[in-house]
Amino acid sequence: MTQRAVLGFHAGWVGDQNGRATSAEGTRVLFELYPPAIRSWVNNHGGLGARTILLKGRELTAIYPLCG
Repeated sequence: MTQRAVLGFHAGWVGDQNGRATSAEGTRVLFELYPPAIRSWVNNHGGLGARTILLKGRELTAIYPLCG
């Protein structure tokens, strides 16, 4: 990771007649692919939803080290 790295997380989307909607099944599959530390962080920040949550700064470098 670099000092300016940012990871964004949101629910899985599926196209529908109105543009797009969240997909419960897609979200579940995506969530299960994340490493345990990321799943924990996501859960502690409200879970995956329509709003993107950002992992950055000290919280990110607590999980992944900075590049040397």
